[in-house]
Amino acid sequence: MISYNEKHFTNDGVPFIPIMGEYEYSRTERKEWKRGIAKMKALGINTVQCYCIWLHHEEIKGHYNFRGNNNLRAFIRLIKEADMKMCLRVGPWVHAELRNGGFPDWIFEQGYKPRTNDPRYLADVRGYFTELYKQCRGYLASDGGPIFSLQIENEFRRHTAGSYEEGMLHFKLLADMLTEIGFDTSISFATGWGDAITGEAIPVWGDYAAQPWEQNTLELPTNAAYLIGSNPNEAPIGEYEERPTASTDIAQWKTDVPYISIEQGAGNQPTRLRRPIVTAEDNAAMLLCRLAQGMVGIGYYVFHGGINPMGVLSSTQEYRNTEHMKTRDGYFCDLAERNYDFQGAVSMYNRITRNGRELKIWNTFATEFSDVLCGATVTNGEGNATNSDDFTSPRYSIM
Repeated sequence: MISYNEKHFTNDGVPFIPIMGEYEYSRTERKEWKRGIAKMKALGINTVQCYCIWLHHEEIKGHYNFRGNNNLRAFIRLIKEADMKMCLRVGPWVHAELRNGGFPDWIFEQGYKPRTNDPRYLADVRGYFTELYKQCRGYLASDGGPIFSLQIENEFRRHTAGSYEEGMLHFKLLADMLTEIGFDTSISFATGWGDAITGEAIPVWGDYAAQPWEQNTLELPTNAAYLIGSNPNEAPIGEYEERPTASTDIAQWKTDVPYISIEQGAGNQPTRLRRPIVTAEDNAAMLLCRLAQGMVGIGYYVFHGGINPMGVLSSTQEYRNTEHMKTRDGYFCDLAERNYDFQGAVSMYNRITRNGRELKIWNTFATEFSDVLCGATVTNGEGNATNSDDFTSPRYSIM
């Protein structure tokens, strides 16, 4: 059974580093799931993390689709058969470079503001969560199944909630709702970057080698993700250079829980404006910095690439439509209509990439030395670089 203390996770009392890879079932082919899961395990992944995408499951209000590539229960069963763990990212808003951040269009026709405490919105969320639970029943860790953790909401920032107090209440309402429905929320995660609200959940972090969300084609500044410091929020995801939405303070960093990521870049997605080519060395060096910083849980995004399905009513990828975005939750990145390969460790066509082979080295290292990493006290090295523009000072830590 997975548990945790203030420093690290344990599995049946033994120090355990969750090495999680994002594999989104509804963006991939069911016939390839078994091979895809096996390839991830061969690359050192012990936990599959995945978004449950509301738009894919209830594009038309009241009409749920858990068939074919949307068959969540079949996907979970394969993970259990592979003797792996699972982190379910239930949202309800997920972003994930999706139309409306994963919300169905009909949400915006109901007369309420989503991601708030409006009872009408919460009733629709409850209906969706209830259907998700039907797919997961019997596969939670408390039942002997693989699902040991849930991620609630995503990038739930203070400006989204309206106020810190309203946001904390909203997060509690979602967590309580999941528990009432039947989900075990004893280990729950919430994205911590930016000025996020994380409720009582464990904040989870992330870094990317490039910033494809930037709305220009200018050269980007050096990346703070390649520093070794004490702030997991050093380079917040989605912070635009010309209009930052986050600070580098660590108000959301809780020192009584393990330091774990959920979006450690295993690749990067090109957009119409910015088309970065991310190498295996880019991702491995960034991961090494996080391990040196004391991270004891790795969550890669995206580890297994995918293909956006075509909806009944529309395409489902994220798009750039300024007028549309004024009334809907999402971002302004213009993504490929189908391609969601993400330059991941396993491609959208289920091929292991050079990136995957490189990350396997570090996954093996984290697994083999989990007892050392989990019990380590990290001290920043003397004279360590503290500015990403500093290319002369060393970057190291002592454990």
